[in-house]
Amino acid sequence: MNRTRVIWQDGTALPSFVGLALLSLIAAMLLSTVIHYGVSPNWHDQQRIFQLLLLSGSSLFFFLYFPSSLIRRKVFAALLLTLGLGVFSSFLSDNSSWALKEWSVFSGLMLFSFNISVSPEWVRRAAIWGLVVLGGFFCYQFLLSYLAAFVSGLRELNPRVLLSGFSNVRSMGQFQAMLLPLMAALGLYLRETGRFRLSWLVMLLLAIQWCISFALAGRGLWLGFAVAHLALCWIGPVGRRFLIVQLSAAFVGLALYFLLMVALPTWLGIDMTLMSGMRSGLSLRDVLWRDAWGMFVAHPLLGVGPMHFSAVPNSVGAHPHQMLLQWFAEWGGVAGLLVVGLMILGLLRGARYLREQGDPMDAGLWLALVSVLVLAQVDGVFVMPFTQTVLALLVGIAMARWSKPVAPSPAQRWLCRGLAVVVIVVLGRVLLLEVPGLTAAEERYLEIHGGGEAPRFWIQGWIPM
Repeated sequence: MNRTRVIWQDGTALPSFVGLALLSLIAAMLLSTVIHYGVSPNWHDQQRIFQLLLLSGSSLFFFLYFPSSLIRRKVFAALLLTLGLGVFSSFLSDNSSWALKEWSVFSGLMLFSFNISVSPEWVRRAAIWGLVVLGGFFCYQFLLSYLAAFVSGLRELNPRVLLSGFSNVRSMGQFQAMLLPLMAALGLYLRETGRFRLSWLVMLLLAIQWCISFALAGRGLWLGFAVAHLALCWIGPVGRRFLIVQLSAAFVGLALYFLLMVALPTWLGIDMTLMSGMRSGLSLRDVLWRDAWGMFVAHPLLGVGPMHFSAVPNSVGAHPHQMLLQWFAEWGGVAGLLVVGLMILGLLRGARYLREQGDPMDAGLWLALVSVLVLAQVDGVFVMPFTQTVLALLVGIAMARWSKPVAPSPAQRWLCRGLAVVVIVVLGRVLLLEVPGLTAAEERYLEIHGGGEAPRFWIQGWIPM
């Protein structure tokens, strides 16, 4: 094999140095949950800034090194129509500049997925390992913080204190929805290839991640896992293997949770206020859903504009916590139906691939996508920058493994390159002109309007700001 270019399927190739540059940007994005780079005082804005850097760089690579193969033309046409409707919706909205920012983010995420799908195989493998290593770091952080709570004498065992990396620690559940299936898949893959010690290490980290999920008490995460694993069991025998692995890890994680968060604190006389996953209400999501539905009914064709749910402040949140309602309310019914159709098409194609020739990594990838899409029906998966980026990364890997690329037409080349230019200009403008004064603008907004954090594009999510 040529060491400077790695061929993917029907001759599609991306230069290795571009793959290395893309991987470096991905690494910087992943580390934005671990390292305070000093670009923002909060995790959400820092992750948004590094997402914009990643998408700008990825779009530049796409413009300069256009792939020789692309997705099927009908799928491309559906994506282009969705973005075209988003453009019209943006220009008709009350705050077009803000709408175009979100439109550019989704356009950049699409181009990023295209880049991942044609990147060298080692880039995709390294990215998956990067996600698993990051998950391992959070396990280390959780246990170290737990131990430090006793050594320091503070005895503060609240998960919000033990874990960091996200402005709202529950956002880690969105990452776990994609991470845990990949960890199970990697553990099975390593066992099949004879690397038993490394397999046991990954499985141990998986159990600790389950312990963290019980501490965070995310009902949507558990629902996503249940739906995804039951669906995979219907697809074939590989689903039963994954179900056994996840149930075993969950049982060990639950035992560890009761030991660390219930038994030891009770024995030592420490008062604990644990997050409960046994809540029966919607946590005011019904208020957000009703508002989003009202926006769709009032603007059924083009919606109120990308990001424009956040243009009408409320006392609950700056996004609907429901992916379908968010798309229908902000982008309109046609764009919403196109997005739903594309997601169903992609998952069905993945299911067919699994039945024919899939391995554990394909099954883990499919589980991750289904889990996070189910979670997106009750959470802000399509809002948080870190989650958006990891999801686009996995979509790109899925495209590389499950789809059959075709040669792009000249029109597709020019349209994609034009799209890349728009993404670079819009996101570059945000990075150069908006980010330097971002913290001051957020503080000024809160001084005038009051309230607390309501994350959307930035941690202060209401627009205009």
